[in-house]
Amino acid sequence: MAAKPKAKAKAKNRVAVQGRPNTAAPPKGRGGIPNGLTLVGLGLGFLASLAAGKGNVDESLGLLALAAMADALAGSAAQGLKQATPIGAELDSLASLIVWGLAVALLAYALGLQSLGLPGLGLAGLIVAAAAWRLCRGDSQNARHRYEGLPLTAAGATLVAALALGAAPLVVAGLVMALAVAQLGPWTYPRIRPKLIWFAPVFVSLGLAAFGWREGWVLPGLAAVGYILGAPFFDRARTAGA
Repeated sequence: MAAKPKAKAKAKNRVAVQGRPNTAAPPKGRGGIPNGLTLVGLGLGFLASLAAGKGNVDESLGLLALAAMADALAGSAAQGLKQATPIGAELDSLASLIVWGLAVALLAYALGLQSLGLPGLGLAGLIVAAAAWRLCRGDSQNARHRYEGLPLTAAGATLVAALALGAAPLVVAGLVMALAVAQLGPWTYPRIRPKLIWFAPVFVSLGLAAFGWREGWVLPGLAAVGYILGAPFFDRARTAGA
């Protein structure tokens, strides 16, 4: 009878040596739905990047709208189905960089920054660099209630809305720099997880944008600007309710 505990102890030590946790393995397929939606969004973001690189800006705007919808559904699925996983979080960061970093940068270059020559090329690179830095900083902090630096979704939706409305190249350049400063700076923004029902008007608007109606990006852009300007008020409301 005394040999059994020793055998269990040895098995436990072997597990520790191999670097594996001693907890039970998660059920198979956990995170499958949100991770699948995130992969769809990542693929759409890549296709939007290709379209923008070829100068097909309307196609790129539509694909970006679909990618944004997939991103919203993935977040809602992870929260509602309680299927958030560490690999899902990493995958979400990668998808965000492709969608709101690379694709938006190529679209901004095609729709305005290209006419500014070398400075425009540098500004397009700034979009990607600011997005990458913001993501790495956010992942390292792993904050539950606040973001340090403007989230990529808000920055990207604001810029894409301006591009969809035909903003002048100098306006786009100024907006790129302002959003990059907001992403790289020390300012904090509240972490908001609205239910999908509250996101419905924006979701419908993105659906219209996906079918070629550029103005469909206006409502998502306004929602992003509202989030940026309303950040201090969100903090006060949360503090008062605590």
